[in-house]
Amino acid sequence: MLGVGTAPGDRAPHDRALSHRALGGVAAVEGTLLAGTAVLWSLTGPASTIAELAVLTVVFCLAAAQAQNTLTAVVSTGGAVAVAAGLACAVPLACGWPARYAAFAALAVAVAAIGAATALRAARPVQSALLDLGAGAIAVLCAAMTAGRADTLAVLAATVALVASAMAWLRTGRRQVLALAVAACAALVATVMLRGQLAPALLAPGRVIAHSWQGHQLHSGVAAPGLPLAVAVLAACLGAVVTGTGAWRGSGRASLDAVAIALPVVAAPAGLLAGTLSYWLTIAALLILTLALTAWAARGGRAWRRSAPPWSERR
Repeated sequence: MLGVGTAPGDRAPHDRALSHRALGGVAAVEGTLLAGTAVLWSLTGPASTIAELAVLTVVFCLAAAQAQNTLTAVVSTGGAVAVAAGLACAVPLACGWPARYAAFAALAVAVAAIGAATALRAARPVQSALLDLGAGAIAVLCAAMTAGRADTLAVLAATVALVASAMAWLRTGRRQVLALAVAACAALVATVMLRGQLAPALLAPGRVIAHSWQGHQLHSGVAAPGLPLAVAVLAACLGAVVTGTGAWRGSGRASLDAVAIALPVVAAPAGLLAGTLSYWLTIAALLILTLALTAWAARGGRAWRRSAPPWSERR
């Protein structure tokens, strides 16, 4: 049925175009219904389900690649994304993994779909749009699969933020704005999920300043529970912000400027992780970071003055 649906209805002569499109669309829909029925019948065991989903993934991908009319392209591309996501979830679940870990396998399918959508945006715009929508639906499904664990959801959201900000470099117009919006929302979700670990760490410098010269201990030698993961998620979210800033401004210099803002934010919680480091080593690391950022800003200012036109030309 899906093979019949790939008939070139849009390229046929005018007197046969409508009939070809109708035949292709009906065949694609019926093929998808038959595929859904086959999946339901294969749920008797993990092996049969995985085999059926693998075969259908290949069939739908071939149909989407050969689709010549809009309805067939929509049905086959949507089916390919759905079946591939089902296969990605079925394999880890059959191996005994928890659902929250299977979500990352499905997320890999979403990342592949976004990459394919970026590559096909000019040659096959219909398939590209459906791949983007399918990737978004898979991301929502992954979030639902990890909703019971805040730390797993935070890692998932940080991964989505990094991927979306990186893809923003490869896109233009509305799709770039959408990618940046997804990256910003995902980064916000990730930090909110771990606010219990991040908030005390970010406020630690204020506590030290309030008790300055009173022998206040910078860290207790042991990191707080969940703090290493929270710092890693925070660093990933700030990395997504840095990458997204460069994509939004269309300049690597903007990313470097964002790095200068992001590094001090990570410094406070990262300092609390240095349970095995001495107090003076932590202070030395922060001073080196401060000097590096100052030199960076001074170098950027001199470069701007050299490239800027004279005042007479500006007026």
